[in-house]
Amino acid sequence: MNLEGEILELLRREGPVTVYRIAKAFGITYGRAQWHIGRLQRIGQVYAVRIGSKRYVMLRDGNHGVLLQKVTVRDVLNEMINALSARSSRRRPSEKPWRCWRPKRPTWRRRSA
Repeated sequence: MNLEGEILELLRREGPVTVYRIAKAFGITYGRAQWHIGRLQRIGQVYAVRIGSKRYVMLRDGNHGVLLQKVTVRDVLNEMINALSARSSRRRPSEKPWRCWRPKRPTWRRRSA
């Protein structure tokens, strides 16, 4: 059985799973798992849904309610907290909190002749 057939079998057994879970189950890289899932999507056997930063893959004829049972409110809130904390850590503190931080302009000097 080829790898795509094994991926379909995994989806039949376990329902919707993440691309990362598929990669770990077969000992392949994330990119290779995405490539095979892309081929299965073009054929029309599976489709992928992005929830937060995770990409879930499910069979076309599968039960969609299973995905909602797997994703909990806690997962969604954790994704939101992680996204917000990553965004706030990129901001630089300024001396004056009411002013937006911006880098100083470079000072250009004229060369003397």
